[in-house]
Amino acid sequence: MGIHGNNNVGLHIHNLVIKDFETGGIQLNGPADVKIEGVTIGPSLGAPGSANLVPALATLSQSIFLSHIAHEFGEEGPEAIALRRIVNDFIEDSITSKKTPGTESHFLTDDSVFAGLPDGSALYGILIHKSGPAIHDFAACTQSELEQLSGDPLMGVEIKDVVIKDLHLKSDEVVKTVIDGRPVLGPAGDVIQVLRLKDANGKYKGNALSDSQIKMMEDKLNAQNNGLPEKELFLRYGSTNIPKKLLQWMTGEESFASATANAIFFCGGDAMSHHNKGVVGLRVEFVQGVKVSNIKMSGLHNYGLPSPHKAQHCEQSDDRYQGSDVWAMTTTLTDLDIDNLVGEVAVDVESCHSEEGQVHDTPVDKPPALQALQKGASFAATVDAAIAPA
Repeated sequence: MGIHGNNNVGLHIHNLVIKDFETGGIQLNGPADVKIEGVTIGPSLGAPGSANLVPALATLSQSIFLSHIAHEFGEEGPEAIALRRIVNDFIEDSITSKKTPGTESHFLTDDSVFAGLPDGSALYGILIHKSGPAIHDFAACTQSELEQLSGDPLMGVEIKDVVIKDLHLKSDEVVKTVIDGRPVLGPAGDVIQVLRLKDANGKYKGNALSDSQIKMMEDKLNAQNNGLPEKELFLRYGSTNIPKKLLQWMTGEESFASATANAIFFCGGDAMSHHNKGVVGLRVEFVQGVKVSNIKMSGLHNYGLPSPHKAQHCEQSDDRYQGSDVWAMTTTLTDLDIDNLVGEVAVDVESCHSEEGQVHDTPVDKPPALQALQKGASFAATVDAAIAPA
């Protein structure tokens, strides 16, 4: 993010150019009494006019994290050491020295996915949201989050004289495998990309990251058998979860069909299971007292495509992939009047592009499920209605 704040009060952001970011220009979670004016946001990293490309896929940060915790807790066996070396060589070659990376690091810049653009769930110009991460679908919250909002709504945001331009994204739809009700994950909640680790014959075709994830799961099982407490297990291995049969497939002892006989595959998320939403110029949610004026948007591009595994494996394969969409502005559970915003939010539609989705060029109240709530009700009443028991 160019600017990222939590629970800010009395914040004034003005007369700035914010560019070369990977996830968004400005994100404020839980703000009050905020004014943003005279700001130009864009281009994002990898878009025309930016300083550079995004260096790698999400697998780079996942590899760095796994290497770090393996080293910290003394679990750095040959697999983690090899992963650390590959990552360091990749950074030195492709990022520092601008050389072509070696074949060992192919999983960091997979040609089928990588385009030098962000590959995450969303790319924002400005995101104003409740406290906590905005990783769910539009206006989707847990019960406890909504209960918190009903008692303490956020107030007072003014956004005026802002240009949002040249946001380019290639969202990556990563299929998540769930077995016995638990997702197959690495230590940071990263999705182990099972279907990308399977060759044409159903055999495991691993890489340095997945080999290290296997080793971490094996070490976790050994620690469990030795009676390590759950709290200590989490500190050492995080959310790492590879079920026994799937682990046996990855080590060549089990067929893919047998290992995934009870698996359910979910689409629509990114490499961290965050719901893919696409490019969003301005997203405002769970805030009252919002004023928006003289916003200009152009060059919003999304090159994201549905996963090639979607039709065959995913439970919701008939659902349209929303991660390739482009949104000028979304506003939910706020007191903004959508009809009066059209003149204040000007979008150069001809300069916007979605490879396989939709371009929503006017302010939209999203998602449709919340449109059934009382129109014109107060913010607190609307939230109360949202959390009321069925």
